[in-house]
Amino acid sequence: MPTNEPSFILPSQDAFQRATAIQAIKGQFIDSEIYFSLLADRVQDLINRADDPEYAMLYIYQLLEPMNLVDERPSEIETAGDVLVYQNDYLRERLYLAGVFETLPKQLDENNPQAEEMLNETNWESWLNALTTTPRDI
Repeated sequence: MPTNEPSFILPSQDAFQRATAIQAIKGQFIDSEIYFSLLADRVQDLINRADDPEYAMLYIYQLLEPMNLVDERPSEIETAGDVLVYQNDYLRERLYLAGVFETLPKQLDENNPQAEEMLNETNWESWLNALTTTPRDI
C-alpha cells in the first residue's frame, strides 16, 4: 500500500483498509485489473494458509452471499480467490463505490511498513470481518 497524501492508512478506516490492502512490488503500476488480481491473490493466500482451506472458502462465500457481495460459489480451493474477488462483479462494484481507487497511486513509489504490518497480521477470518464491517452506506 502506498503512503501517498492523503495516506491510504486513514484514521477510522482500519477495517476497510485491512480488507482492501494489497501487496505489490515497489515501482509496480496499478490499474483496476491489476489491483483486483492482486487482491484475489491475497485472498487466495489467506484461504490457502487457513487450517481448513475448504471451510474458509465456504464460510467466506456463505457470509458474503446474503450481503449480495458474491455472485458465484467457488467450487475449488485453488481458484477461490479468483472467484471471490477477480470474477466477482458485486464485490468489485462495492470497492469501486467505497473509493478504493481514490487514494491509490498509478505507480507504487515506496514501501509502506504500516501496510506491510497490517497485511502480515491479517488472516482469512480477520479479512472477512473487516470486509463485512465496512460501513453499508457505501
